[in-house]
Amino acid sequence: MNKIDKEFKLVGMMRVKNEEKWLQQSILSLAPIADRIVILDDGSTDATPDICLSFPDLVEYHRQDEVTVDEVRDKNRLLNWVLKHEPDWVLALDGDEVLEDIAPTTIVNEIHLLDPLEPQFTVFYFHFLYFWNDPEYYRVEPGIYSNFWQPRLFTLRGQNIKYLRFLPTKHGSNFHCGSIPANLRYYPRRLDVKVKHYGYLEPERRKKKYRWYCQYDPERAAEGYYDHLTSEEGMILARWEERTEASSSSFVKDTIYYQYSRPEIIELIPETVKRVLDVGCGHGHLGRGIKNKIPTARVYGVELDSVAGQVARKLLDEVLVGNIETIKLPYQYEYFDCIILADVLEHLRDPWKVLLKLYRYLAKDGLMIISVPNIRNLRIIDKLLQGEWRYEEAGILDSTHLRFFTIKEIKRMLKKLGYKIIQTFGVQDMTLNPLTLPDSTFNREIGKNFEWGNLDQKTIQELHTVQLILQAKKANQLRVAKERKLTSIIIPVHNNLQMTQLCINSILTHTLEPFELIIIDNGSTDGTVEYLKTLESVIVIRNEQNEGYPKACNQGIVKAQGKYLVFLNNDVIVGDGWLGHLIDHLEDEENVGIVGACSNYVGGSQQVTAYYDDLYQFQIFAREFYWQNEGNYLLTYRLAGLCMLVKREVINKIGGFDERFGLGNFEDDDFCLRAAMAGFKMVVARDVYVHHFGSMTFKKNLREYEKLLAENWLKFKIKWNIDLELDDQKKVNLPVLIGQNNFPERYYIPLDY
Repeated sequence: MNKIDKEFKLVGMMRVKNEEKWLQQSILSLAPIADRIVILDDGSTDATPDICLSFPDLVEYHRQDEVTVDEVRDKNRLLNWVLKHEPDWVLALDGDEVLEDIAPTTIVNEIHLLDPLEPQFTVFYFHFLYFWNDPEYYRVEPGIYSNFWQPRLFTLRGQNIKYLRFLPTKHGSNFHCGSIPANLRYYPRRLDVKVKHYGYLEPERRKKKYRWYCQYDPERAAEGYYDHLTSEEGMILARWEERTEASSSSFVKDTIYYQYSRPEIIELIPETVKRVLDVGCGHGHLGRGIKNKIPTARVYGVELDSVAGQVARKLLDEVLVGNIETIKLPYQYEYFDCIILADVLEHLRDPWKVLLKLYRYLAKDGLMIISVPNIRNLRIIDKLLQGEWRYEEAGILDSTHLRFFTIKEIKRMLKKLGYKIIQTFGVQDMTLNPLTLPDSTFNREIGKNFEWGNLDQKTIQELHTVQLILQAKKANQLRVAKERKLTSIIIPVHNNLQMTQLCINSILTHTLEPFELIIIDNGSTDGTVEYLKTLESVIVIRNEQNEGYPKACNQGIVKAQGKYLVFLNNDVIVGDGWLGHLIDHLEDEENVGIVGACSNYVGGSQQVTAYYDDLYQFQIFAREFYWQNEGNYLLTYRLAGLCMLVKREVINKIGGFDERFGLGNFEDDDFCLRAAMAGFKMVVARDVYVHHFGSMTFKKNLREYEKLLAENWLKFKIKWNIDLELDDQKKVNLPVLIGQNNFPERYYIPLDY
């Protein structure tokens, strides 16, 4: 036997009787760290004495032949003999209990972390595995046998040694007592050490024990306390495999931690799935639930804990044991119809990397199901404001959590990595009193000196949520984009070559959807014409003079073949996904006819305050803007024409832009007003951001621009019978104006080109 170097003295203690079958293995499992093993033999009649005496340099053997069974008496005798050796630590085992192979190393490593004179922990608990019917298989079903922990290792440092005593338990009189002295200074901790218990291995031995307890402890036997010895109801057996690396975890979990079946997750899995990957599968109970729901489905698991993974192999079709952050998955790309990450991401150093890795294994239309704790929880915030951030055995502040998520941040992460969120669910925190809103807002006292005011219903729901569950799919941005109908992008230009180049380059770089580009040049003289000739597959319409923005747009409409039309200023720069996101709003909301983007230089609800210094930073800002606001929109009655997506049906119903507005200004207001009268909705896409340099055509002659603005404002008021004395466009009551005018045919603008 190979001794392990250590800086402390450890003595083992055993009380045995007729333990010849497993005693030698038990002694050998303890030998690498035991300086001495004190054994009390309570009258064995088999080879137990010979086995003990075969270890003369290790075992101190004592034999007694008492008439009565008294475990309390025997354990106190043992303790007195052990104390004579003046050990630092004592480890108690029975003769039918065997430490796993890595246990000695784990024990030494953990004790060496402690102060040798004043250990921070004085008692260590081990996890017991109950082998059943076969020496290679142990019970793992939820219940007493799978989650049995006992204190077996204790220190004598800092103890009042002369008063240490074993005391009887609450049942069975003196033939049952605790596994360690009852009056230790008790600072406990769990160790990830498995003890293989073979005492219940053979059916006949279990029956014998049951009969013995029925005779000597009839009261508890009548209560069913010992029924577990003969019951195999719901039994699940798992094959034991020795672990090869010592555990060093400071936070050892209950076995029940690996046994949750998660019915709320199973409910979300489509019955059409064929292959499911459960990452962090534990004992496989979630996977078993899936197979019960969908018998034809094959369920695969990945589990970090080797013992839990071995258990899961009994229930799942295939289980890989390893760290999902580093393990190589031996599967084809797009292999799984469903991938589950139930309470996994918060335990990872790099959840971003794992989500990226799993993306390739998710089928084209596969479903990702994710659950994470919600850190934006009222109970957690309350404690934080009181200065507390106390880690727990389980829950939101689980001691093994490395990452924390709010609903906004988990959504943002998924979107950033190429996932499209299908649905989001919240699990109510039952430790909080439910709140209902009498009105639209609510004030909530938090802690002793804090109050949150103006809470809407959505915020209150999130604050009362303990767990977030999300369904996501691959965004498949490229595939979805290519399947879109054609969009005609219409850009009138008049000089400003550099702006035009930036605009067109951004479109060519960041537009995935099928599109045609139609450029209407209004008599440019700065090299724009020559530049446009160098562009391939671009439709160019050339006007000898500046015909104005409305007419140029109409010329583009006549040439356009697209289902959708975008009217874009040439001093606008677009970002990733701009067109697809605009189209999403056009298609998702019923009867929307026009969608406008947000920008830095625009009026009204489209205005966004933004900070960036160059195009690279703009692109980052635009992406972040989308991730933060995906799906958000705002109904409006007017949109600025700098970046405006229009359905073909709108053009068919109201015609083109009104050319009475000459060079431009108010033609977009007029267009939107006519569309609203025709029954179309307009929305601001609050998740699409474009950069606008701002009226570059007019900035060079500000006085001329102001004059044109005043003239067109007057034309607009005359056309729509607005009080001529009204000096501010914002004062126009558009809902009233629209309500007074069903779309008259006389307002249709024909496209006679």
